[in-house]
Amino acid sequence: MQSVRFGVIGLGNMGSVHCANLAGNVENASLAVICDSDPKRLAAAARKAGVTQVVFDRGGFLFHGRVKALAEAAREGGLEF
Repeated sequence: MQSVRFGVIGLGNMGSVHCANLAGNVENASLAVICDSDPKRLAAAARKAGVTQVVFDRGGFLFHGRVKALAEAAREGGLEF
């Protein structure tokens, strides 16, 4: 059977539960994408799911303002991109 890839948007109480389940507890399912507006919570959830390297699409623009703050916080949380 082919694996189904899922994404979780929002890592609050239920999002974190879904993320943990899809990261390895659900047969034929894999966690493909996670997203949250809190970069530290995102980094923690990614590490818990076994993810240490991420892609951050900035559309060719330089990091600045809120995007720069998000990137810096994600790096501080242990993610590499």
